[in-house]
This record gives sequence, C-alpha cells and structure tokens, in this order.
Amino acid sequence: MTESPRVLRAAPLAAERMAETMRLVETYTTADAPVTLVTVLVGDDPASRMYVDMKQREAKELGMRSLDVRLDGDISQDGLEGELRRLSERPDIDGILVQYPLPKGLQYLKALQVIDPLKDVDGLHPSNLGMMTGGAPVIAPCTPRGILDLLEWYEIPVPSKKVAVVGRGLTVGRPVSILLSEKGPVANATVTALHTGSAPEDMAAAVADADIVVGAAGQPGLIKPEWIREGAVLIAAGVSFPEGKAVSDFADGCRDHASAFTPTTGGVGPMTRVWLFRNVVECRRLQNAR
Repeated sequence: MTESPRVLRAAPLAAERMAETMRLVETYTTADAPVTLVTVLVGDDPASRMYVDMKQREAKELGMRSLDVRLDGDISQDGLEGELRRLSERPDIDGILVQYPLPKGLQYLKALQVIDPLKDVDGLHPSNLGMMTGGAPVIAPCTPRGILDLLEWYEIPVPSKKVAVVGRGLTVGRPVSILLSEKGPVANATVTALHTGSAPEDMAAAVADADIVVGAAGQPGLIKPEWIREGAVLIAAGVSFPEGKAVSDFADGCRDHASAFTPTTGGVGPMTRVWLFRNVVECRRLQNAR
C-alpha cells in the first residue's frame, strides 16, 4: 500500500452512542422503576471479574441501577438455572448478563434458556438467535451489532462485497456471518465462514479473495499477511491475552496490505460494551410494549 491505512477507532462513535444511551435511560426511568441490569458471575476467574466490575461501573455512569450477583464456581447446573429463573421472574429487572465463559461442567446455552428472551442482553438466548437467523432480530448479539455499527460509521461499503469471517463462535463469528449476509445497508455481502476445521489452503484462498476480513477465532496470528489482498478492510474481533498482552488473530504485517483496520484495543471492544447497554434499554422497551 502506498497510503497509510485508516485506523477504525471506536472512541468517537462509542462516545456518541453512550450519550444516546444515557438519554434513552432517562426516558425509560421512572421514580419507582429505574432501568435495571443484573450481572451474574459464576466462580472467580480474574478476567471475568474485571469485566463484570467494569460493566457495573459503566451501567451506573449511564444512570442505570446495577445489581451484582456472584455465585460459587461449584454451583450445580440446576442451582444456576434456579438462580437465573428467579432473577428473570423479578419484574424490577430489565436485563440479565450471564458472564461467559462459565466454569467447567456448566452449560451456558442451557442456562440461558430459563431466562426471559426479552431480558437476554447478550442476544444469545436460542429464541433471539432464531429470530436473528430468520432476519428479524429482537435482541442482537452485542459484538456483531457493534461491528456493523462501526462499518457504517466509517462508511465502509458492505453490500456486494466479499467477506471472510474467520471463526464460528456463538458470540461473534457465527452471528456476524449471518448479519452480514442478510438484507440491509450494512449487509448484503457474500460471506464465507471459516474456522479451525477449514483446510489451511481453503482459509488462505478465501481470505485472499475477501474485501473485508473479520478475525473472530481468538487465535493469535492465525491470519497471515500473505493472505491479505491489497486494500482489504480488517476487523479484529478475536482478541486473546497470552502473557497478559492483547493479541489479535491477524499476524504482524497484515495491516501493511489493508486500506483500513480496527486496532486490537480500542476497536471492536468498546462497541461491544456500547451495544450491551443499548440492549438493556431495548429489553426495557420491549417488555413495556408486550
């Protein structure tokens, strides 16, 4: 590339969206019924604890009431589902965030099924995923929605473009593949879904043919610079932390071929947080409407 690629930083968009969210929280808040998010942390994983603490703080800054539920890591599946069912039945709770991943032996999707789909702020309840697959998302997964928002903000053309999504996880890879292939102004793309089971030569060929590459596998350096076509847009949605340092799926040198890219930190992550809180307000709105 002869020109430096654009850095698709989330900060300006995230600030605008958070300000909008604060106004929405004010709109839906009443004296006896504040907009309420409950976070559920099972076990004591340090990274998960840090994430939940941050969500608690940000929710309060937005004017929400934020409840913090912490459960022992040795809780049974039945015990976890019982706790979630009780929270879901409380009329004073608008949204429930179950911190992922759960400790070994607990089934995340099975646990989500006992929650009211209109209180599922992650958009991962089977009902919400089914609506999304059918082209009518109610509560959309946060990271994929944030990626589309970022692409639109930076006026990255998506319709009719070829997109390679590397990763098939429930929270990012699979839903973003679906959303980008649906009808819409930031969609209508030709999407190829790739994953760790793809043959290396097939992954390399699909990435090399793509206008937009979404790294969502969470494997450091999985995507090689020689695969990237000149002028491609790179979205770093899969970030891991070997030795405590944030590392994306894109190996060093990938950005040298790009026309634009999201930074490893300050790119997709802030948009995920934005849409978590937007989903809390949407949960409140949908529950008021039924």
